[in-house]
Amino acid sequence: MTKILFITSKLYQIVALIGIIFIFSTHIVAATSETRVPTLEYKIKATYLLNFIKYIEWPEQSHPISQGSFIIAILGDDRFGEATNFFTDKTINGRSVVIRKFKNVDELENCHILFVSSSERKNEKRIIKLVRGKGILTIGESDTFIKRGGIIEFLLSRAKVNFRINLSIAKKEGFIFSSKLLRIAKEIKGI
Repeated sequence: MTKILFITSKLYQIVALIGIIFIFSTHIVAATSETRVPTLEYKIKATYLLNFIKYIEWPEQSHPISQGSFIIAILGDDRFGEATNFFTDKTINGRSVVIRKFKNVDELENCHILFVSSSERKNEKRIIKLVRGKGILTIGESDTFIKRGGIIEFLLSRAKVNFRINLSIAKKEGFIFSSKLLRIAKEIKGI
């Protein structure tokens, strides 16, 4: 009888230990998915987003969106993680930089820069049509973004982040790109 109690006691201990391990492992997975550590690619893309502000002149219709802040919207899956945290202390041309994140296009609010995640690839045409004429700089990361009417498209080749510009669409929308920004672009469409 003591053998049965001993085996039962050990079995309960093993089951309890497995339960504790399971609980801790699910908390660890949940914590890492909520606070994503950005890859180098997304740290570079975040830096580009911030620097685009310095080298692009926005059309008049975009300035009333927010008098005191420069708004960057991230639409779709946010792979930037903590890479955009350093934006909170930044001011450019006397305006603070604010990041807003939206899961789908129906939630989208006014912004100055709209970063369209690759998760929104199937909605790119709709998104671009929705923001057309509002003075919003559209930036995407799918290889079809410029073809669908986006202004800037991030490229990743040989582990290097670069971008191409659709200059004809940018001009139609009223954006003026500095020559410094045009020089570092990998490709310029619609010259």
